[in-house]
Amino acid sequence: MSCKKTITMRITKELLVRKSCTFDLEAIFKLNLSGLELEELEPIINECVNIWDLNLSDNSIRKVTALDGTRLCKLRKLRLNNNRLSSLGGFPYIPALEQLYITHNQIASIGDVTALAKCLPSLTHLYLRELGEGEGKNSTNPVCLRAEYRESVMEAFPDLQVLDGERLAGDYSVFASVVNGKEKEEVEGMIKDIKVQENWLEDDLSRLDTSDQERDVKAALKELSTMENRIASLIKQHTT
Repeated sequence: MSCKKTITMRITKELLVRKSCTFDLEAIFKLNLSGLELEELEPIINECVNIWDLNLSDNSIRKVTALDGTRLCKLRKLRLNNNRLSSLGGFPYIPALEQLYITHNQIASIGDVTALAKCLPSLTHLYLRELGEGEGKNSTNPVCLRAEYRESVMEAFPDLQVLDGERLAGDYSVFASVVNGKEKEEVEGMIKDIKVQENWLEDDLSRLDTSDQERDVKAALKELSTMENRIASLIKQHTT
């Protein structure tokens, strides 16, 4: 009885050439290596120094330590969804990366996720769970089921714009400044500055010549008041 040997696909220069339709790896800007049953990443991929969009989804990858962020410094979008990642330890520093798709893996540590903030300073879009996905035990990435998941991610990534497909409000950057306690005085200083601007505008109201100018100043006052109330509410809610 013969045993069928499983052939594991590897990332080689020949594969990169075939998938990109170019012999010059430095001329690759977008590369799709999804669904190839890849188990490991190879250093050859770092020769694609101008790549900005890399799709490694639907494979069996367990770690990404082979990626060299110093060489892939133009990479802006990385898809790692549907792999076998259980840890994000050793994630490379990729300064330009803006979008990371990592749904349907086995990541359980909130520390692994928040540690990405040091590796990905430009990150604006993070996907660990599909939008609308259920909260049951079979949900993607166990870390998403943790009670502190959302709050911890927002605190670690104050400039994040989209989390799991949901666009975040601008308040979260202020929220992150407040909850860590280190910048509370700075945030309270913002309220004081707003009050100063309000006083200046109120003084201007008595010296205006036209109704259009008066309307513009009142609109600015309303906007400042709304901003002041929002910041004050965040401070009260997250520091008591």
